[in-house]
Amino acid sequence: MWNGLTHIKPTLEHVIDRWFRNRQDKQGALVVIYTDGSLSDEKAFVELIRETCLKIDNHTEIKILILGFGSEIEQKPKVIDFYVGVDINYHKFKHNIVIFDLINEMTEGIIPAFVRQLGDNPEKGLAMWVKQKQEYSTVYEKYKHCIE
Repeated sequence: MWNGLTHIKPTLEHVIDRWFRNRQDKQGALVVIYTDGSLSDEKAFVELIRETCLKIDNHTEIKILILGFGSEIEQKPKVIDFYVGVDINYHKFKHNIVIFDLINEMTEGIIPAFVRQLGDNPEKGLAMWVKQKQEYSTVYEKYKHCIE
């Protein structure tokens, strides 16, 4: 029992390991994670992303879309800060494979969220609400040097 905590690493690691074991001819992967709060295992999650990036040749081989919803994310800039930092590759992974968006801010749907980060510079695919919403201005200011 997790006691209301969000431990994403064990499940995500299982999904990624299975993809690596079963993939054929550079078959790609799109993983969608829905969450209503911060991760209880942030460090383990970051390390899993780092390890995964070392096993691929290009950021387009696997994309992990984290969709946040609810007040535990939307009203906590610190939580937004973590997810946006992973999205724009603040941790300097070999590849940028994580996308973050808020369900309430997605006007285009899941597929366009993936597509906007499949180009040569996925950091430029950051969701527009990060820049436009006043309540996230400190998060944007912190990371804008990475995306402009």
